[in-house]
Amino acid sequence: MEPEGWTSVHDVHWPGRPLANIDHVVVGPGGVIVVHTESWAGDVSVTDGELRVGDQVRTAQVARASEAAAAVTALLAPRHRTAVRAVLCLGDRSDAAVTVAGATLVGRTVLPGHLRALPPRLTPAEVSGLVQYLGVRLGGTQPPEMLTTAALRPPTRAARRRAVRARTDLRPVTVTHPEAGQRSGSRARSAFLRLLVVATTVAAGATAFAAPLPGF
Repeated sequence: MEPEGWTSVHDVHWPGRPLANIDHVVVGPGGVIVVHTESWAGDVSVTDGELRVGDQVRTAQVARASEAAAAVTALLAPRHRTAVRAVLCLGDRSDAAVTVAGATLVGRTVLPGHLRALPPRLTPAEVSGLVQYLGVRLGGTQPPEMLTTAALRPPTRAARRRAVRARTDLRPVTVTHPEAGQRSGSRARSAFLRLLVVATTVAAGATAFAAPLPGF
């Protein structure tokens, strides 16, 4: 499908899972398609929203396809995240594509037609850039790490105590300039002398107007 603008990378790292691989990532006009493949012997059907092979429910495989797409989505810029789709490719299944729990179930022979039918989502320049970017991120020697909510956990009680002690140690210290202390002392002495004069005057006035005690 390369002439139609589709490029794929195969057997690449699963972000955040060092021991797991993603089968295929296909990038083209219709978006970034993360493909997980399964080949089962038996009749494949969807009943009550569950994928079944014979009488067995295959919930884990559907979840794996959706989780792989979510891991790739986390690597992309916000404007491209809505272009990611999860596909579970099921051997020679020729039925029409059907969506189960966030993943599209489609047979290998039907997959090319399914991709062509997707509405345009990416420009040729975006396709080229994403292919190069994902090739580097997913095809290196080590799987890319994923940011999780662990980085957003509140500090532990011990960390909070250390922070409080640090803030306590940084309490402001008031420094008085020597000259300021001298000026303050001079003002205090002047005020005391003025108070002494007033007190003496009041005392003298009180004595002058007081009635003399008998015998004195």
